[in-house]
Amino acid sequence: MDGLVWKLNHVFFLNRPDRPDRRKYMEDMLGKLGLMYTRVEAVTLEEPTFQFCNRRVRSNWISHESMIAKAIELNRPVVILEDDVIIHDFEKMKQHVRDVQQLEWDILYFYWGRDCLPRVAGARDSHAYMVNHKSAARLLGLLQARRAQLEQKGSKTVISYFDQALSKLTYEDIFARGSTDIICQNRARFGSDTGWGHKGTPKLLED
Repeated sequence: MDGLVWKLNHVFFLNRPDRPDRRKYMEDMLGKLGLMYTRVEAVTLEEPTFQFCNRRVRSNWISHESMIAKAIELNRPVVILEDDVIIHDFEKMKQHVRDVQQLEWDILYFYWGRDCLPRVAGARDSHAYMVNHKSAARLLGLLQARRAQLEQKGSKTVISYFDQALSKLTYEDIFARGSTDIICQNRARFGSDTGWGHKGTPKLLED
């Protein structure tokens, strides 16, 4: 991949087996955009494996970890979408995929989309993002270590959602980029004034 321009032509989307409606929605949307895609069935946990959060949250966390591992396996950047996302500006999304390759980055959030791609922190959303394959092993290790720490504590008062854990890492441990116009948005928050909805605006950091 070094020296080559990676294009946005294939995405992975997570979908729970009990939500065929969301699967159809994603397949229709991605098909209309002309994107190749792979549906990845979200992990379903029958028995508790973590003590710090409910089964649905645990399943979401492990599912995202499995997708980050895809970047290591394929040795290329991986675009990860959840099955409740709306892609508002596909052309700008593609442009950002091209532009970010000239910059330092570990994660690219697709929620915001001005022409620049500043460093951001504290973005508590994981519905649409891209993982740099060069950083994926380190990112996965950090998330797994955080998960093990939470399991050991067995506390519901600490950060226990995947998007919260990822957000916390963006302050010091990983280099995240994003911008300020809406590119993608969670369908549940469609019509809100920002792509980040009630969870707040990420901080812009100096590169």
